[in-house]
Order: sequence, then structure tokens, then C-alpha cells
Amino acid sequence: MPDSPKILLIVIAVFEVAVGLLMVSAPARFLARALPGVVPGIDGITSARLAGTALISLAALAWLGRDVTDPTALRPILGALLLYNIFAVVNLFYQGAKISSGAFGPGIVHLILTIALFYYWRQIA
Repeated sequence: MPDSPKILLIVIAVFEVAVGLLMVSAPARFLARALPGVVPGIDGITSARLAGTALISLAALAWLGRDVTDPTALRPILGALLLYNIFAVVNLFYQGAKISSGAFGPGIVHLILTIALFYYWRQIA
């Protein structure tokens, strides 16, 4: 892996802002694709929009942190993104097993991001 997590943070920023904007702008379509066969109600649409804004915030964190080199500043950025990705993996694999197998794909993406984030987070320790 490269010495710096800069490329990883840029990838995370682009990925999360794309998904976040999709969830904010087209929550019903996003939910229909994420959970085939489920017709989203107003609660699901509202929750998807709120989750989308949170993803955009995480994208901003990754983007703004891409040039940080000070370990005392970079470690919390990586830690916050790592924590999110750990919970995303657990949630997506649970959804994949219980609700829709379509959640496994994003779960694998988040698992890869989790491994990469953990690598850099440990390197800074």
C-alpha cells in the first residue's frame, strides 16, 4: 500500500458523496434498488435522505482530510471513517442475510475500505 492514505481518502470521498447525493436526490429509487421488492414509504424516504446527508458529511471529512499529514490530526479522521465502515459492513451483511441479497455487494466494498482504513490507522499508532 502507498505510504499515505491520501488516495484512499479521495476514493472514500468520491464514493460516499455519490451515494449520499443519490440518497438525497432520489431516495425512493435508491431504496428500490437496495431492497428489491420493498416499496418505500415516507418514513423510508425520509430516513434515506437523512442517511444521505450523513454520507455527504463523511465524504467531506475524507476530502478535507486527504492532505493531512500530522499523525495526531490524521488518526481521528481515519478512526471516524473506520468506525463508520465497520458498522456499515455489519449492517449491510445483516441486510444481505435477512432482507435483500443486493446488500452484499456494498458490504464487500465497505469491507475492503475497512481493511484499508485499519491498515493506515494502525500505521499511524
